[in-house]
Amino acid sequence: MKVLIVDDSPLVRQIMVQLFTRQKVEDVDQAENGLTALELIGSSTYDLIMLDWKLPDKDRIEVLSEIREAANKVPVIMVTADSEKTQIMKAIKAGANGQEAVDKVREVDYDLVLLDWNMPEKLGIDALKEIRASGNKVPIIMVTTESEKDNIIKAIRAGANSYIVKPFVPSVVLEKIKKVVPSVK
Repeated sequence: MKVLIVDDSPLVRQIMVQLFTRQKVEDVDQAENGLTALELIGSSTYDLIMLDWKLPDKDRIEVLSEIREAANKVPVIMVTADSEKTQIMKAIKAGANGQEAVDKVREVDYDLVLLDWNMPEKLGIDALKEIRASGNKVPIIMVTTESEKDNIIKAIRAGANSYIVKPFVPSVVLEKIKKVVPSVK
């Protein structure tokens, strides 16, 4: 497996490299900004990209769009240590809500959906039920801060393929993705 970590913080990159190395993932490239990441993506093939929420040189949505153009099928996980209310509001305005998730899954053939339990407009569990009721078989991993067994059981019964409890370790996320998306090695 080959991973690209895109983060402007050398410390964050170092920690992520260590986490992947502990999981026997030794082929890890690093980029400190969006431009470098796009150059690396143009010259190499990756199985997973960890993309920082805040980039010093380019807008994350612009970088994500360019990644999709260059490496469409590569799973990209957005990572942030920033829990400021303004960042959360920006994500909500950008469409990070349960109904938007349902609509996007109807429009796009995704390889994987990471679906947060707590979202505005429609809870993740309700979005999951609606996606499954439509017959869509896309692998879905529920993400929640609630480690109560009842919620995990509800998610699995509603059709989730797996779940992740926040805060999470990147290697755990990677293992869950590997289990539900066979093409990720």
